[in-house]
Amino acid sequence: GTKYEDLIDPMRESVENNLEVLDGRKEFCLLHCEMAPWNLLGNREEIMALLDWERSISGDPEYDLFLTERFLSIPGPTSGKLHEKENEIIETVYEGYQSKKTLDDGWRQRRTLYRIANLAYQMWLIEGDKQALRERWKKLKQEAKNIEVQ
Repeated sequence: GTKYEDLIDPMRESVENNLEVLDGRKEFCLLHCEMAPWNLLGNREEIMALLDWERSISGDPEYDLFLTERFLSIPGPTSGKLHEKENEIIETVYEGYQSKKTLDDGWRQRRTLYRIANLAYQMWLIEGDKQALRERWKKLKQEAKNIEVQ
């Protein structure tokens, strides 16, 4: 067993109960999966290169958008000035994404599933604060229930 053994079935159930929000998702591409500021080479006007591709996978482009938002929202090497402008930066990321690809009405619902998948990955990868990850699951569990009601 794992230290999160008790969460496996409830997380699986939340995902299985909401799989229909992924229906019709057929476009897959190469995802960077760590498009964090410390992996961007460029200036204020232009990103010239993405560094650090060892976590790249094939998947839905929305998952990379979700991960980018997540990396821009967490404390870390970018704490300080970045977080003073966090909302502005995230808004710019969304504008850039939507200039190439439209986010449909199901985006927010799929985002909840991406968050559950990312939490499961962190539980597997990170030893870290067990209680903090459990608290994140409690919030996500309620979000997943809200999807089912819609």
